[in-house]
Amino acid sequence: MRTTENIKLIQKAKRRDPDAFTELINLYMKDMYRVAIAILMNDEDAADAIQETILTCWERLSSLRDNKLFKTWMTRILINKCYDIRNHRIEAVDISEHEELAFHEEESNLEIKEALEQLDAKYRVPIMMFYSDGYSTKEIASILHTPVSTIQTRLSRGREQLSKYFNNSRSDHMKDFRHLMKEMDVPDIVQEKAQSAFAKIQEESRMSKRNGDNIRRGFFKSQAAAAAAIVAAVLVGGGVVYAAVAHLGILDFTKNSSEEIPQEAEQYIEKDIVPISEGTENDLFDCSVLEALCDSETIMIVYEVSAKESGEYLFIPEDAIPSDYMSDWTNYSDQVASEYASANDLTIVSIGGGISNREELGISAESLRFQSISDDVMDIYVRCEKESDVSNVQVECTATASFQDATSVDDIIRKTLIFSLEDKTKANVAHYQLGESDGEIDIPITDVQVTQTELGTYIDVTYDVEDMWSIDYALRIKNGEKTLNTRGGGVELRSDGSIGGQYILDRQELGDVLTFEAFDIEDKGTTLGTITATLE
Repeated sequence: MRTTENIKLIQKAKRRDPDAFTELINLYMKDMYRVAIAILMNDEDAADAIQETILTCWERLSSLRDNKLFKTWMTRILINKCYDIRNHRIEAVDISEHEELAFHEEESNLEIKEALEQLDAKYRVPIMMFYSDGYSTKEIASILHTPVSTIQTRLSRGREQLSKYFNNSRSDHMKDFRHLMKEMDVPDIVQEKAQSAFAKIQEESRMSKRNGDNIRRGFFKSQAAAAAAIVAAVLVGGGVVYAAVAHLGILDFTKNSSEEIPQEAEQYIEKDIVPISEGTENDLFDCSVLEALCDSETIMIVYEVSAKESGEYLFIPEDAIPSDYMSDWTNYSDQVASEYASANDLTIVSIGGGISNREELGISAESLRFQSISDDVMDIYVRCEKESDVSNVQVECTATASFQDATSVDDIIRKTLIFSLEDKTKANVAHYQLGESDGEIDIPITDVQVTQTELGTYIDVTYDVEDMWSIDYALRIKNGEKTLNTRGGGVELRSDGSIGGQYILDRQELGDVLTFEAFDIEDKGTTLGTITATLE
């Protein structure tokens, strides 16, 4: 497709046309897979990274200033998603063992995977981008935040390693490598995860049209982390007592996780919430809000979806597929969902939802976690970061259900509960004065604000930049000599037009001086620049 036609698709997508966006992403699907597999070396992880990239691109498309740079912009997002997944995986298992297992499990694209396996990890992405996606060394350097000379060196050394694998001349072996890349197929699991993302975008578009606004939803799921946290919370004496739990609450989802609620904040959790309105009834499921909690920065909700007719259905999370293992969202079965459903004569139903009036509430990010109470009862934890500090809010919480043969958004069954939520916590806000930036790069932070509530500590950073993508590095924050264990971060375009990020951590007292260190996400040991902030 010619560049002008690509630009037209981007323009339509920016006007929130989901069909144009789907067509646009599909043009680059194979390119995305090549980059993802070069980093992750595993089809399932690559599928997750691509799914998250699709959803993030849809959410942030309005921040793309130059439409001609869409592919570069998208690739940068994809690479960051891949590194996030890889870094999380490294914490759990030895990476060399994981890669070896991953490559001999999958039959798809085995030859190209074996060729990539011969390359050092740092050579794979430049080789793939240069010889497959057609990026120049300068473009690769920009995307990877690495000097051009380093990219040139990595390409040279990568070619040398490939020549040994193909056992031929340096000119012929790159022809062999290009041939393998040309023959690559996008695996079914990648296609399925992508289609799941496109379906969510279609639903978001339908909801936006219904509400007459431009709600932009973020779909960030983390079922595996939630399952691990909840299982840890209900283990007693080495045995699982999960069956005795009537339902899960906010504390169950956050206990033993990075989002654990401080003890002093438990008193503010609202339980058994009676909705103002329950929306349209349906024949498939009931929905109820079990618990809710909010402060000036965050909203947390747990709601439950239960089948009206017991023993007929197997509920799975909306971004899961039938071939996923149920251990991702249950602790009573480690079977594949489709096998479990078949063995128990159950019909698979995908369950999802979230907060539908996000823009009205000033919600900048939303994450969902799923945990099954039984085959046909699903508890869903929603956590949102909001920009508005309004103490009393009216929340529209929507639950959705769809059968596996659904072909359009019209086949999705939904129910919306509307309820009021009050911030009963106390917030203390402090401002910090910025010093001079020091180091290889200038860190253009103009404002640092710290908000303390009973739920946690929030550090809001504002940048003096015109383009959010000019912040091409990550930040770590030090309280004195101690590096803070933060969540969130990143850079986003706020509703007021400013560009910044919020770092969340467990409630703690901070000192008079905070130090912000910029680093390359691929090389966390190297500090690119620093800037200090002193309490006013």
